[in-house]
Order: sequence, then structure tokens, then C-alpha cells
Amino acid sequence: MARQHKRVAMAALALCAAGLAQAELVTNGGFEAGDLSGWLKTGLYPHAADYAGTSAGQWAAHLTAYGEGSVEQTLTTVAGTLYELSFDWSIRTWQSQGAQFGQLDVEVDGLASLLDFTVSETQGTGGVVTVDQFSTHVVSFVADSAQTVLRFSVPGTGAQATAMLLDEVSVVALGAPTPDLPLPGTAWLVGAALLALGVTRRR
Repeated sequence: MARQHKRVAMAALALCAAGLAQAELVTNGGFEAGDLSGWLKTGLYPHAADYAGTSAGQWAAHLTAYGEGSVEQTLTTVAGTLYELSFDWSIRTWQSQGAQFGQLDVEVDGLASLLDFTVSETQGTGGVVTVDQFSTHVVSFVADSAQTVLRFSVPGTGAQATAMLLDEVSVVALGAPTPDLPLPGTAWLVGAALLALGVTRRR
């Protein structure tokens, strides 16, 4: 009986952990809806584009530094859980511009600022951006609340500023909540499974 309890507990733990690890939190992260649905847009220019190049699929978000603009999304998170953020981005220039400098500001905010950094590079794409001209960035953060805001923004720098392409935005959970924090929803099952396993071992 003890062995059976142990197997059940371990199976429940594995199932919950797999669910946490595989659940995608970002809506329309590849912009394949053909628009910015799921995202809150600020500024006039951010839009989904199918003419400028992508890292995957047909669409990407097109941001520009002609004026300040951003796209953001509020994610449902669990306080104390470790998450992985990944995204692809590239500079887009036109034939007449040559190599241009571009930067993308990335923020992740909960009750406090969880991430705040800038990615930048100088590149000349000459029109449509190819897959190999995108760079992938992967970072992690620990949520501190039930809602976390993910924001990508471009600072305005003038009439001949560089455009940015953003694609394949993803946020997934890497680990269960820490034991000293409440365990809402399905995450509670992980704690229950661990407790059952501990009781079995004491027997």
C-alpha cells in the first residue's frame, strides 16, 4: 500500500510539474493572428506585419523609433514561481539607410520591477529581414504576484530611426512555487503530491 501511495504521489507531482513547465502564458506571441490581439499597444506605429520578415511563421510585430511606442501584455502568474521569457528580435533598415543602430527596451513588472534591460545592435538589413538576422534572447524571473506585465518598447529617436521586428515571444513556468507561499489553483496539487510522498516515506 505504501508503494502504491508513493507511485500515485510521484505521478501527480510529475503531471503537475509538466503542466507548469509546458503552459504558454503569452497570447499571440508569434503574432500569427495577423494583428496585435492579446497585446496592449501604445503609440501610433506598432502593428503586426507580414512584409518585413519573421523568425517563424508569417507575421511579426513591427515597432519603430519614429516615435515612442510599445506593446505589453498582462500575464497570469503564481508568486514564487520561476519563469522563462524568450523572444526573437531584429533591426529592419531600408536600402538607403545602410547599417543602423537600434534598441529594444524590455520590462517585466509585478508588485516590483522584476526585469528591466535593453537589447541593442547595429545592423543593415536592406529591406526584408531574414531568419538568420534575428537574435534570440532568453532570461528568467521569479513572479511576485498573480499578475505580471510584460512590456517591449522602443524609444523615439527621430525621423530616420530604425524599425524593430519582434517575434516568438514566450513565457513558461520552470518551477513550482516556493513552499512558504500560498499555492492557488493547480499548483496546490504539487504541494499535495509532495505531502503525500512525505507521509508515505515516514510510514
